[in-house]
Amino acid sequence: MYLNEIEEPIFVGGPIKLKDEKVPVTIEGKNIYKSSKGTDIQVTIDSEFQGNPALAIDSDGTMLLAYEYEEDIMERTIYLSTSSDGGNSWDIQFLMDIPDTVDELASLDYAGLVDDMQNFQGVFLCSENDYGDAYHIEILDVNNPDIATWLLWTTSWSDNGFFDFSSCDITAYDQNIGATGANFVMSLVGSFEDIPGYPNCYQVPFYQVRTDESTSTIYWFYYNYSSNGRMDIDRTAEIIYYAFEWENDALDQDVILLSSELEYVGQVEPQGWGDGMGEGRKYAVEGSANTVNPAIAAENNYVYLILETDVGGNQDIVCYYSSDGGENYDMSVIANTGADETNPAIYATGENAFCVFTKNNDLYLAETNDGGMNWVISEETINDEAGSAVEQYKCADIFGSGVVWTDDRNDDGDIYFDKIITNEPPNAPDIDGPAQGDSGALLTFTFNAVDPEGENVRYIINWGDGNSDTTSFAASGIDKTASHTWGPGGSYIIKARAEDSNGLIGPENTFDITIPRNRARFYNLFDIFPNLFRFFNILFG
Repeated sequence: MYLNEIEEPIFVGGPIKLKDEKVPVTIEGKNIYKSSKGTDIQVTIDSEFQGNPALAIDSDGTMLLAYEYEEDIMERTIYLSTSSDGGNSWDIQFLMDIPDTVDELASLDYAGLVDDMQNFQGVFLCSENDYGDAYHIEILDVNNPDIATWLLWTTSWSDNGFFDFSSCDITAYDQNIGATGANFVMSLVGSFEDIPGYPNCYQVPFYQVRTDESTSTIYWFYYNYSSNGRMDIDRTAEIIYYAFEWENDALDQDVILLSSELEYVGQVEPQGWGDGMGEGRKYAVEGSANTVNPAIAAENNYVYLILETDVGGNQDIVCYYSSDGGENYDMSVIANTGADETNPAIYATGENAFCVFTKNNDLYLAETNDGGMNWVISEETINDEAGSAVEQYKCADIFGSGVVWTDDRNDDGDIYFDKIITNEPPNAPDIDGPAQGDSGALLTFTFNAVDPEGENVRYIINWGDGNSDTTSFAASGIDKTASHTWGPGGSYIIKARAEDSNGLIGPENTFDITIPRNRARFYNLFDIFPNLFRFFNILFG
């Protein structure tokens, strides 16, 4: 098994524009469970099966959970739940009920502060129209009931010849991506027939972006018989990564890894995410062994491609890692005991990354602090009750300090949550800088926070004008600068939090700044004409 650079062009199909429509949603406010801190927290308690969870956490610490609720074998519904107390209690907030359908495989991501609002993005598949429908979720300020907004769109895939979607994922950003006009990219794997100008394709990887409020644009890569597509954005480097399985001509399973600068997403020529991707950004994990179930995470030019392989005769977890934005990769082994290790999920904050995986119906945590070169597996399993973790595709997810999984200790399938990091977050950062500045001037501010464990910290900054930034990591207690330019005059409140290298976010601090409004200048007539006063004095003296 080896990672090879793909020399030949990667051909891209599209663009095709599809119609988007908003769909009504149902909002509930029911508390569903509360458990004591320090144990596995049971999120769902119904007798029906709940599984395939997805997790995201915003900069305020609000957690968003998506999962499947199986009413019977022919009907599943996607539920979304929130927690504002670190995962100790959860509320049902949202459900999407399409009668007599199977809704499944939801994915979530946190975009950041967008227009001064906390922004979550999500996607899930629906069996309606021969699995030809996918739904997009957008949730704004979920933890503020007075202004929270829950939005749901469906794209007219099935009306245009698309069918049999088998996987989906979403990655989000706090700014518009490339030429798309949107702050998210969705990945799907599916098929289409009889589209004029294009050959029929079966199980190819797509990516979808929203062009405007009612239109999506789709593209695809010509890799027939693909599956399990996963995406992530490196926000610091502004690079997007797309990994998926592909059945090669020898009927072995390979993993393809594509990447592109964000500015090229939504373009085809001359440098779009397709023929013009450039060297060093197209890779395939190849060989006689099968490689499956890829997971991808990227942050601050560190890239982690996690996958299963049977190179040793059973399923093991390996990592291809890069510290230079995907130009060069090395391989490390995460887990290769005599048992099967399966179903990996990954979360990264620069050179620190966390991977969860299943083995013998238990859930394990592996951690690296050197960019993926070495991994340490916790001796204790995440699930407190041995053998209770369900092993299936997307059975677990990890985001920040939290992990969720499907658990069968009650013999009916429930969602459980636990914290994988028990240390404390950084304190509120000190903010220093000018209290007043000119419109259009670049103003610089200093941020400084201390992490109790001495972890490196970065700063999540809301500039108060609808814009936000996240700095790179710096040592605990060391000044970090960031600059910003304000446009219209007025009073603004800078808000900042510190995040440590484990993904823990501390409390907020604020700083007030005033940008004076431009005023028209009034001139004294005698200042303009200095001899005018003498003239009038002589004339009327």
